[in-house]
Amino acid sequence: MAGPDFDPEDTRAEPMRIREQAQGFARVSGQLTGQQDSLSFVLRSLASSFSEVLHPLIRDQIGSQFYTLQEVVGAMLYAEQVTLGWAEDVVVFKRQREALVQRWETARANGFWITRVPGYDNVEPEMRDTLYDDARWRVWAELSAEAEVAYAALSVAAEDRGRQFGEGPTVSSVLAVMASGGAGDPRLPILYPYLPVTGPRYGLPREYWGRTPEQVVRAAQDDPELAALLVARRPELDSADPFEAGLALAAMMLRGDQSGAAYGAASAQRVAGVAHILAGIPAEELAMLAALFPTVVGNLNGMPFEHRISANRVRVADALHQARAQRPQAAAEVAEAAERVPEVPGYDGGYQNQADAAQQRLDDLDARIEQYELLLNEPTIDYGKPEGPPYPDYRGRKVLYFDPTGDGSWAELVGTIDTGTDAVGVLVSGVGTDAADMWNKSNEATTFVEQAAREGEQLAMIVWAGGDFPDGVFHAVTDDYAEELVEPLVDFSHAIQQEIDDQESGVEVPVTVIGHSYGGLAVALSGRSGLSADNLLFVNSPGIGGGVGPMGRELPAGLAEYQAFAMSAPWDPVPYGGSILHGLPATAIDSVVVLDTGNYADGREINGLSGHSGVFGVGSTAWENMLAVLIGRPVLVD
Repeated sequence: MAGPDFDPEDTRAEPMRIREQAQGFARVSGQLTGQQDSLSFVLRSLASSFSEVLHPLIRDQIGSQFYTLQEVVGAMLYAEQVTLGWAEDVVVFKRQREALVQRWETARANGFWITRVPGYDNVEPEMRDTLYDDARWRVWAELSAEAEVAYAALSVAAEDRGRQFGEGPTVSSVLAVMASGGAGDPRLPILYPYLPVTGPRYGLPREYWGRTPEQVVRAAQDDPELAALLVARRPELDSADPFEAGLALAAMMLRGDQSGAAYGAASAQRVAGVAHILAGIPAEELAMLAALFPTVVGNLNGMPFEHRISANRVRVADALHQARAQRPQAAAEVAEAAERVPEVPGYDGGYQNQADAAQQRLDDLDARIEQYELLLNEPTIDYGKPEGPPYPDYRGRKVLYFDPTGDGSWAELVGTIDTGTDAVGVLVSGVGTDAADMWNKSNEATTFVEQAAREGEQLAMIVWAGGDFPDGVFHAVTDDYAEELVEPLVDFSHAIQQEIDDQESGVEVPVTVIGHSYGGLAVALSGRSGLSADNLLFVNSPGIGGGVGPMGRELPAGLAEYQAFAMSAPWDPVPYGGSILHGLPATAIDSVVVLDTGNYADGREINGLSGHSGVFGVGSTAWENMLAVLIGRPVLVD
């Protein structure tokens, strides 16, 4: 029976001989390291061996030789690692080739499986030969295709190793070597102390030396101890690492004592000052700082958003680990409380209330665990930017601000701010906004971004809840919560503008801040304190605070510089009754463009209490008007 034989292409490279070459590099680096140690001993003995005049001269000369030797040692070590990496590449290829040959031999020993088919022995001899040859060809073609792929991968690896040798120990080359399979000696980050990889200077466990920032962030998702360690770290102003010291200096630019209209200008200066300090730190080092000091970087206004996102992934991971650790105790408390509830109906001594409270705590904890998991694992959709920041296989929501304490506070970016961004919107919600409500608000913002993308506009939306909101209506009867939200919202608005300016697109990007319900009051008060925005949109807001103009229908000082829009659903009790507590509603101001709320997508009128949040229904008149304000389209007025 004729047919092809399987003999896939092999390489003449031998792993053993390649490793012998690597050992040669290792011997040279070892000898040079010994000379370095001798020089170190000489330096230590100089003070007692020479006069004060001779000592500095000799010290400088020996110091120069020491660092020259260190560069050579680093180059030898780098060459050793590249060579070992190539040996591993060859080993992988040969294993793949051997496995393919073994599969061929097994198939041939079993008649290429055709001889095991029932009835094969009963067909004519010529037909049997034809069936056998066809089966042999099929197996040969399948294995040959896999062999070609394996050899092509080896060829690519050979080119990569050759390029690494040719380029020498550049930052990118050393990172590539450290990330490769069998290579990555932990001495590399010691010999190259300014590489954007972890090493002894960062105080992390040794198992995490030689990691890139992305690898540290991912590792924190799997290792609770690492996540807790990173979240607890703070940069030191007197650190020997200039980049860490720079971050500490930027973080020290705290709020001053300005208030009122002067606050916005001071906030803008602080954010610009932070950005100016960080501009002197290379991007790869900023990424490392985000991984190592996530609590500071994650909420630092003036820090590029991509690094805030990375830092907050670590913070979310730490919050998730903590919540998971708390769950067994919470579940045990539920079981214990349930056992104390009497089985006979009637007076239960309050035990049922205790059981209900324990169950509610467990339910809240489960809700947070689910949300944190989604924050980390949900695939990111960047409209028009499928690769997503800050690295190609990025997953999870893009959290720009995160604080898990209390009810939880956050800010999330939907979309992308880059040179192609046409507009940016900020959504500030109202009563009851907390961590459990994060998902709903983000989904509302997503609808605008998706529709804008369909219409050829790149809109970025940010859901902002960076403070404590009223838990219920009775907590919202005063302006107190809104007043507390002013400074963090103003600060964050200037961080948004800084992010836009950093793109250097040369195009003015309009920013619209939408205040829904009680959030509208917070936006109005922030506008008086220098909020950075072009447009303000008040949606079913209870009022804009006190201090309207002398005629009672004019925008108060500070708000007149914005283009203001407003909408109120008919018979929504919040804007109608809220004005008694929070000043005139925005819809009553002469210079405010009042938008029609109209109907839902199915034709029903938007009105009443259901219309308070119903205005965000996709395809409704109100929703279309909000989108029009965001992307600069004509609006439908009331």
